[in-house]
Amino acid sequence: MSSSSTNECNKTAPLSFRWYRAYLNHFTQPDTIIPDPGDPKSYNRYAYVNYNPLKYTDPTGHSCADVAGEEDCVDLTPEELLDIFYGVVAIGLLPDEILMALSAVRMVNSMLAKYHSSFVEAFGTNDNSITLVQTNKINIDGNGAYTNPDGTQIEFYSGTDFSVGLIIHEFGHVFDFRLGETPAQDWNTWNLEDDYPGWISRPAGFKQSPDENQGLYTYYFSDNLTAGEEFADMFLALTMDWWETDSREIRTDAAQARYQYMNTGMPFWLQGQHSPGP
Repeated sequence: MSSSSTNECNKTAPLSFRWYRAYLNHFTQPDTIIPDPGDPKSYNRYAYVNYNPLKYTDPTGHSCADVAGEEDCVDLTPEELLDIFYGVVAIGLLPDEILMALSAVRMVNSMLAKYHSSFVEAFGTNDNSITLVQTNKINIDGNGAYTNPDGTQIEFYSGTDFSVGLIIHEFGHVFDFRLGETPAQDWNTWNLEDDYPGWISRPAGFKQSPDENQGLYTYYFSDNLTAGEEFADMFLALTMDWWETDSREIRTDAAQARYQYMNTGMPFWLQGQHSPGP
């Protein structure tokens, strides 16, 4: 679902060309054409990618297309799609975890497309793959995962609550490490604490949602305030549009400041440059 703004599952999501209602698994408006008159499924003009979103996307809003733009990948498994088209190798992950990893990669790829880039280009996985490994290490510090400083491997600890959000957070670390930690260094130079005194403590700026079991669930994955962890969570927020909003669903000052940092910096980081600052 490229160019999407992700909301809770019971809400609509704008997919650039049409609105999608997640709990119905359908668009709210019909397609303006019948993409393939020879395929009976195409006559349901409210359906999304022939009911197979794990294998296809709809980049134009009018035609079912393989996520990698290839026509001969119908028989590939999610693990093979990750490896062949994105340069991500999964070792020891369960089938549902591999699907979550593929979803995470596709979401990051869609976010990067807004900056005229792609997952492969931004992460350089044509020459240097990323390995996702399920380890037997015990999750002692509560982090759930660890990304090697060279950005080549993400280790998921035993007993970790595996999720798309956690994977994207770790991809944020990979992105940062592969750029020599330039994004994290830029975060320290923006000095946003001077403009928004006190707000830099979590969870300011990040989306929050009521949860009947936990009281409140916050859409970030680290309480560590190091620049690297801040960047990884803002990479996640940029990908998923998980920014804090007010009652009018407008970004709060803290959220806007974080978003501005990411949106301004991304074009420069993708060119291997430092962000010019606010």
